[in-house]
Amino acid sequence: MPASKMQGVYCSEKFTWLSVDLEKRQSYSCCAVRPTAIDLDWVKNNPGQLFNTPHLIDERQTMLAGQPVASCQIPCWQPESQNMTSRRMLFHTQEKQFTSTHVPALENLHIMLGSTCNMTCSYCCKQNSSAWARDLIDHGPYSDRDIFKIFPVDRLLAKISQTEHQTSVGYLSLVEEIESLHTTDCVYLTGGETFLYNNFAEFVNRISVNNRVKIFTGMGVNPTRFKSQLSKLVNRDRITLIVSAENCNDLYEFNRFGNTWQNFNTNLAEIENQEFDWYFSSVISNLTIFGFAEFAKQFEGRYIKYEFCSDPDFLNVNVLDDASKDHVISMLNNSNIDFKDKLISSIEAATTEQHRDQLSLYLTEFARRRKLNLNIYPSTFVQWLTHA
Repeated sequence: MPASKMQGVYCSEKFTWLSVDLEKRQSYSCCAVRPTAIDLDWVKNNPGQLFNTPHLIDERQTMLAGQPVASCQIPCWQPESQNMTSRRMLFHTQEKQFTSTHVPALENLHIMLGSTCNMTCSYCCKQNSSAWARDLIDHGPYSDRDIFKIFPVDRLLAKISQTEHQTSVGYLSLVEEIESLHTTDCVYLTGGETFLYNNFAEFVNRISVNNRVKIFTGMGVNPTRFKSQLSKLVNRDRITLIVSAENCNDLYEFNRFGNTWQNFNTNLAEIENQEFDWYFSSVISNLTIFGFAEFAKQFEGRYIKYEFCSDPDFLNVNVLDDASKDHVISMLNNSNIDFKDKLISSIEAATTEQHRDQLSLYLTEFARRRKLNLNIYPSTFVQWLTHA
């Protein structure tokens, strides 16, 4: 089919990227779409083909036929319908073309080790943080959205130890399958918090023999443990650390709750001390955007990879009062941030009363449970949320 007919709903990540959640036995066609359960029996009968499951083949067929894939609704189709920057637009993945639904070689493999994490970041969820799951188990849901509710499977996962998880038949089967995949570009490792995983260094060292490896870390790790884990990593010319952060000082501690700014900088200094290659990954939401220009200025010259928060949608960067939008846009215009035009365009998109109400309920409860003060945000934003 001509590329022109595919361009409207096309995304190359359906053909180049595979995410695998070892804990929940799920896979993704990129790291932002909804997951699907892995059929371990199918994997056993089709070794080395985890990237060509019937579900993924069907999604590629749908995309090549010029139809929008349902799993891409939240990260791409929804923001684009609001004239905001989507994930595929941000990474230019709508430009590269493939014509076959069967992909012989995987470019990028993303391995999610599990959800073990000490932090409850403002834009995170139970899927990626055991601390978030524990909050929901202990104190109840934030809303009727599934990401803020607890199901029986969540309670079961919370009771399984790392050792039980890593010695289970499902885990070992998926690790064996992953090792059989031919990855041509890079292997990405995420958690939870990667540096909290037992035998983490051994896992990385085995992978980095033949692949480039990029390790995400939120730095919410005791500095002694962090230093020890770093020192065990070999093949360092193949390893890059991706540090998740987007704010400084009080805003950092609010949005990255569970870690301190001091601890973050101690661990960052250790990465420098051990001479690892590294860069930042920043999640852009309405709660992190206030301090983002300051953060970018403090680390000017350091590469920052950007991710827009799109789920839940009330954390979209445009869900702000008009005065805050003007303030943030002014700060961005005076910055050297390389994608500020796209960022400003997204901020300028209209918001809704429904999003404001949903954000108000969520943020008030988020702060209450953690005994945080909303006064770190501009008064106009807080008053807008409370309808004052």
